[in-house]
Amino acid sequence: MEFSTVVVIVLVAAIGYVLYKAFVKRADTNQDGVVTAEEAKAEVAKVEEEVKVAVAKVEEEVKVVATKARAAVTRAKTTASKAKATVKKATTRAPRKTAAK
Repeated sequence: MEFSTVVVIVLVAAIGYVLYKAFVKRADTNQDGVVTAEEAKAEVAKVEEEVKVAVAKVEEEVKVVATKARAAVTRAKTTASKAKATVKKATTRAPRKTAAK
């Protein structure tokens, strides 16, 4: 195996271990060092609820940004229409120069 592959495997294992330890620390409610199935299920349910709340926040932020983007597009279209009308007015009103005879 190449050295870089070994490094990646070790890093992934280390990250997994740290995440596992953090989960055990949060899930072990009576701090006896043993995580029971009930404690694990409760922690998973709690994390799922936290994820749901975070997803709801992000969805709300996306809606706000999308609304602002639609408003900006509408303003840009309005500005473009006004500019087009102004150019059309200016070109139709301008007297044409005729060639000198």
